[in-house]
Amino acid sequence: MKYQTDDAASRFTGILSAAGPRLLSLSLSRPRKNAPMSDSLPAGCLRIRVRPSPAGFFAELFTVTQAFHRTIPEAELPAFFTGVCLGCFGTATARRQDGAIIRVASLVSNKRGRLALLEYDEEPAAGQTEPARRIGLDTGVHGPLPFLVHLGIQSPQGKIIASKQGKFRQINRFLETLADVLPAVRPSAEGRPLRVLDFGCGKSYLTFSLYHFMVDQMHIPCEIIGIDSKAEVIDRCARLASTLGWTGLSFRSQTIEDFVTHDDGSPQDILVSLHACDTATDHALAYGIRRGVPVILAAPCCQHELNALLAANPPPDKFLAPILAHGLFRERFAALATDAIRARILEDAGYAVTVLEFVDMDDTPKNVLIRGIKGRGHTVAPGGAGSKPLFPGIELTLERLL
Repeated sequence: MKYQTDDAASRFTGILSAAGPRLLSLSLSRPRKNAPMSDSLPAGCLRIRVRPSPAGFFAELFTVTQAFHRTIPEAELPAFFTGVCLGCFGTATARRQDGAIIRVASLVSNKRGRLALLEYDEEPAAGQTEPARRIGLDTGVHGPLPFLVHLGIQSPQGKIIASKQGKFRQINRFLETLADVLPAVRPSAEGRPLRVLDFGCGKSYLTFSLYHFMVDQMHIPCEIIGIDSKAEVIDRCARLASTLGWTGLSFRSQTIEDFVTHDDGSPQDILVSLHACDTATDHALAYGIRRGVPVILAAPCCQHELNALLAANPPPDKFLAPILAHGLFRERFAALATDAIRARILEDAGYAVTVLEFVDMDDTPKNVLIRGIKGRGHTVAPGGAGSKPLFPGIELTLERLL
């Protein structure tokens, strides 16, 4: 580690212009109080993030409510820093790839405006070719995330709203689960953006978080479609995506059945269905199975169908009789049995299935996640799953759809 104060700014600028180690990112944060903001920056700019692009570098300039984009030719990056950014921000960090080593340089300004430069090497773990990345949203790293502020999860000062702590934990736990399955889908999407369908996206807390995590943190080109039947909610989400300039994120006001009917056949890599009510989960799973989507992540909700069928026509089973005789027991049993049948059908269709609790019960009682990863070279047989029904004479929606 080397910490120096003499000519810190010129040395940092030299790092940006140096040939050799490839620049992975440049980030600027901590706007300096009372320092005049450059006319080239949007009013109220809180942070800037720069990363490589085919045209040189792609810069995102964030305020509390908006994100502005611009392209910077490679030769102009040092001038952008010295002429536009230097003096406006208290911290500037450049990360460069040099073989297996990540070289980091941080330019820091104290309250009096004196600059210091901290340089060090960040070595990835053995066998890792990219720098380690934090799993979860990078809140607090570069200030508030504009989309979280818009969604009411984070305050403009960067604090997570107390009433949204559970939702925030749920988002981060889901992103951990997603990161685990990325190796299963990235090879199939080589040469094109990764495609994700989010069925029943609702207010899209997760959808926006997923896009930010994939594109901004993992630097994985991604296209996400959020689908929900509530037109007003979808319109609000579409406006926010446009405000943020997130061109790879789109929303459609449709039922899952409508989307399936008008599907254009584009390859999909990940299917997400969190808390789609009752049989909407079955329509999402049926679509994923038919299309052979490599990864399916479903958190079922409101499993009413089997409960109603068991109440109307209880099977002659002495073991089940004490359970089915009481409404509360029958309801809970039907929910577990429904999800067990769904997991079995996914296995019959060639998916490796894991069932896990992805959030605490205190955050939501609907905390069961069914994760299916498609086996290689498997073809779904005509007619879908071949196992015998768990309840003779009772056919659930997913069994009927397949």
